[in-house]
Amino acid sequence: MMTQITAPELLFLGEYLRSCRSTTNFLRSCTQVVTDPQLRSFCDQMAREHQIQEARFGQFLGINLQ
Repeated sequence: MMTQITAPELLFLGEYLRSCRSTTNFLRSCTQVVTDPQLRSFCDQMAREHQIQEARFGQFLGINLQ
């Protein structure tokens, strides 16, 4: 049985997805400016993880985030 999402909940989830996208974009930007290889790798890994989480969450909600 599918649970119905209320309008306020949907607004919150949309804001959460925008926050995930913003974090992903920030981490991708960091990989362009950080000179330390270890920190760059860390930022890149975190960006990939956020992007995967974002896609899974979007899939759950039936939203294509591409």
